[in-house]
Amino acid sequence: MQMKELNLKHEKEIETLTKKHSEDLQTSLAKNNPGCDHDKIIAELKENYRKLEVDNKDLKLVNDELQNENVALRDKFEQLFTELSIKEAQWCEREEQLNLKLKMQWGEKYREWMEATEKKIEELQKANALLRSCIKPPADD
Repeated sequence: MQMKELNLKHEKEIETLTKKHSEDLQTSLAKNNPGCDHDKIIAELKENYRKLEVDNKDLKLVNDELQNENVALRDKFEQLFTELSIKEAQWCEREEQLNLKLKMQWGEKYREWMEATEKKIEELQKANALLRSCIKPPADD
């Protein structure tokens, strides 16, 4: 974002200086005065050019720094994204394992409960048959 702003600022400065130079040149030509001081105008333009070159050099350094930072941040993002993807996959795998283990444990507990219940039913049926045989009146002969 800063780079775009700096580029726009730089372009505006160049446009302003180009217009100023054009106006100065037209004014100079309009006067058509052989005694005018072209050396002074040339010196000013050279000075402006040197300033723009320095500004351009500074902006290029800033641009290079921002590009390097951007590359480093992209690399860090890719690294963190990869780590996150791996952790998510491990989490999902662990969750599936725990769900399977839980189902197996509940299945085993249910099977044990059913066996105990069936055994108790059998015991109660035997006790019931015994009690019925004990209280059953003897058959008349």
